[in-house]
Amino acid sequence: MKNKSRSIPKELIRLKANEIWKTRLREGIDGTPESDWIEAKEYLEKNWWKVFLWRLQKTINRFWKSITRKFTILVNRT
Repeated sequence: MKNKSRSIPKELIRLKANEIWKTRLREGIDGTPESDWIEAKEYLEKNWWKVFLWRLQKTINRFWKSITRKFTILVNRT
């Protein structure tokens, strides 16, 4: 069974595949959406730390929004 902590979110693969696609178009390289997806997934599997940083950034953003929301409610009460 694959370790869930090492699974790559599809959203992140999609973002990387889109980046690969844009580069491919700009440089006139042939390819398919499937090959872009596979290349993105392989890239992220080799660079697992980028997946970790992406997840950390999402967690920090959620935390920051929560704190900001709570602070706004507190300020509006006074």
